[in-house]
Parts: sequence; C-alpha cells; structure tokens
Amino acid sequence: MLLYQFPIGFYVEGFLGTSDSLNGKNGLTFEEYSDLVKTVCNGKDPFHDHQLSYSRASVAAKLFANSSELFIKDGKIDVNREEFKAILDYCRDLPVKGYYEDKDLDLEYEDQMSAKESMPVQPMIVDNFFYFEMFAMKQGDVAICGYPSTDGRTASVCSNLAVSVSAQSEDQSACRKFLSILLSDEIHQTISINIPVNKKCARDQFITEIQDVNKSVEKNAGNIFAAPGRKLDPSLADRYIDQLSLASTSSFVYHSISLIIYEEIPAYLEGQKPFEEVAAAINDRAQKVLDERK
Repeated sequence: MLLYQFPIGFYVEGFLGTSDSLNGKNGLTFEEYSDLVKTVCNGKDPFHDHQLSYSRASVAAKLFANSSELFIKDGKIDVNREEFKAILDYCRDLPVKGYYEDKDLDLEYEDQMSAKESMPVQPMIVDNFFYFEMFAMKQGDVAICGYPSTDGRTASVCSNLAVSVSAQSEDQSACRKFLSILLSDEIHQTISINIPVNKKCARDQFITEIQDVNKSVEKNAGNIFAAPGRKLDPSLADRYIDQLSLASTSSFVYHSISLIIYEEIPAYLEGQKPFEEVAAAINDRAQKVLDERK
C-alpha cells in the first residue's frame, strides 16, 4: 500500500553557534569547518567531542545521510566518489576516542557540562525553542548551521511527528479536510515534542516562552539563591524562525544503508583496506537493499 506522509511537526539537526564564530554562515565545507575547529574551538572538534556515543564511523554515517542524494540516484548507489572519500578522510582525522571515554562521568559530570555549555559551537538536535533560547542567553547572537559537507549545506530538517494518507483513499475531499484539521491552529498549539509546521503557532509558542523567561528574571531579581538570568528580546522568536527556514530537507530514508556504511567503513578509517575496496563493498550491499525496494 502506497502512503503519502505529511509532517505536522519537525526538528532541525546541525550546529548551534554564535554568528561571529560561524562567520555569518549557515553551512560550512569540510575545509571551512576544519578552520573553525582550529581557530574558534581550540582544536577540539565539537561534532566529535562532548558526545556520549559518537564514534568516527557513526559521524561518517550521519554525514552520508545528510548528503545521500549525491550518491543515490534513480535507485542506484555509487559511493566510489571523491565526495564520499572526503567524508571518510574527514572522519579519519577525528580523535579515535571520544571526550567521555575513560572518564568517570559521576565525578566529572559538572565540569564537563560546564565546558560543553561554554562551547561557541555545539552539535544539537533542535526540536523546540528551549535550546536556541538557552544558547542565546549564554552566547548572544545565535545561528543554526549545517554539519560539515562537501557543498556547505545548511542544517537538515527531520520529522518524527507525521500522519499518513493512503494513495488508495477514495474520498479525496475527506482527506483534504483531515489534513486541514491537522494543520489548524487548534491542533498545532498543542504540539510540544516537535516544532509545529504552522508558522503562526510556532511563533506564538516562542513568544510565550520568551515572556515566561522574562517574568522569571524579573521575579528572581535580587534573589541571591536564584540562578542569574537575562531578559530576552521578543525579536529572538523571529530570529529563530528565520534560522529554521534556512534548513534544508533530506530525502534519505534508508537507515539500513547507514548501518551498512557504519559496518564497512572502519576498515578504511583504521587503515585495513583501501577506499576503493570499501566503496565497492558498500555499493554491492547497499544496491541489494535498493533493489529489494523496487
């Protein structure tokens, strides 16, 4: 049965960073990102550092998914390309061990969290206003930027809040009415686990959160036991919407192919096999997945 899926909420995956640290950009090539790591992040790659479970292979799989249309076209896959090798070479230069490995999280958690919070560029899944708001309070002018890529693309739009309509539905008017209800203000005002696709409702949510923060700051002024806060300008809601609007959609839905890449590429990252051999193995296994879906 063919289904048409319609997202009613979404999230954005990429980096949060200060506009200055990102040089006013919302997407960076591998070369630009490497320069940012050296000059802004003191040599520590935020995409790899401060993650509980990101290995070099998982970073590579994520970067592949973010640019999969370069390698999968018309039901055919070909990763034996310079763009894919650029992803693997970038990940090969990442630290083998993550920031948290061999550290006692219980003893060092507070110091590590403080270090993470002070990072001018942080990997983030932005699925509500809170993260953008908190970063803005600590760092000032904030922007959403895509993961490093060969073409400097912006952050990726994803969704885990959607509805489906069967292509075999006989009553199209009922389907349209169903979707109009789902896109209505009444429904979108209740969405909290994703960002509503209804822009008006999303902005109303953001404005309400800003007002709540500012009321809390006023209430706690002078209270030595309260955490210091700073009022937010309502224009931050529009800044947030503008940044979200720059994100790009991704057509990648083949998680089984990401798993194949995750399994095959360590042989190249660890110097056990040449790139061409690894690419051929990925092409062979992944093409079988694509053929099964025809």
